[in-house]
Amino acid sequence: MITTGAIIICKHPNTATGPTQIIKKSVEGDIIGFDEGDGGLTANPLTWFMAFQDGTEVVFLELDAFRDLWKLHSKMFEQMIVLKDLDSNESFRQLDKTTKYMLVFEHM
Repeated sequence: MITTGAIIICKHPNTATGPTQIIKKSVEGDIIGFDEGDGGLTANPLTWFMAFQDGTEVVFLELDAFRDLWKLHSKMFEQMIVLKDLDSNESFRQLDKTTKYMLVFEHM
């Protein structure tokens, strides 16, 4: 996970004479090296990274710990969508904000 700065993700050519390709610029908050986070882009053995800015920082996590964080983030994202849907519903819009949060975050 990139915490500060930016990196570029490059891909070696499939042939010995082909040019190296820059396939993505990743910035703060981007997740690299996790199939579900980048669609397998960085799992390719021909892919490599290079810092794009001075002071770029990357945090490495154990895969199991990261999967737990990813699951938590995904659930929280779903809860925020449900909360937004409640706010747009005529009946639920009248509920107190605390009640809506309790419905979503404690019962979902």
